[in-house]
Order: sequence, then C-alpha cells, then structure tokens
Amino acid sequence: MELSQLFEPHSQFSGVLRGDDRSPVYLGGEGVADFQLTPSDERRVQLVEAHVDPKGNQGTELWSLHGEVVVVHVLTGQLEIRFEEGPVILEAGDTMTFSAGSPRTWQNPSDTEAANVLFFLAPAVY
Repeated sequence: MELSQLFEPHSQFSGVLRGDDRSPVYLGGEGVADFQLTPSDERRVQLVEAHVDPKGNQGTELWSLHGEVVVVHVLTGQLEIRFEEGPVILEAGDTMTFSAGSPRTWQNPSDTEAANVLFFLAPAVY
C-alpha cells in the first residue's frame, strides 16, 4: 500500500464484490465447493458460500476455529452439524449461531439432494 492511499477518501462501494468476481476457495472436505463472498482483504467478517454435494462433508474429526462466532444459514437442502453433544440438522431457511471455538464437523445428510449453505465468520479466519 502506498502512503497516499491512507489519505484517500473511503468509498462506500469499496467493499462491493460482484457475483462474477467471487473467488473459489478450498476450505477442506469432500464434495464441497466453497466461494468467498467478502473481499479477501476484509478482516472484520467473512462470508463463505458452500455448495455441498449429497453426502459431502468436512470430515469425521471434530475441529474448531480461532475466532468469535460462526453463523450458518442453509439456503437449500440440509446440513447436519455434529458437535460433541450430538448432531443438529438444519433445513432450508434455518440459521444457527455458535462459538467458533466449539468443536464440530458437518455433512450434507441427503443421499440425493445437494445443499447450498452460507457460513458467516467473525472475525475473518481464512
């Protein structure tokens, strides 16, 4: 960054990310295609859209993130999130909020229907 950029007026539109400009990212798992929907330099929050094939998953081992909060919203299909305490199944339209430090993993439990899921992370962790 050049010094002059620090003194330029901040545009209210500088954080716009057009649909055609979204970046595929690899966050792990099998049968999952992830797309970052927030600019890569945005560190306050992060929004990731996951397209999850039938039986697509984040693995069998529970894992956690360094951060504050995760919000999961299911756009289509189902998502099963497994915590130490047991599983929670989210349907299309359902939203769940939990601590980023909570050990978990997730999968699409359907044998036939893909899922489309939004993951909101604060602060950004990837």
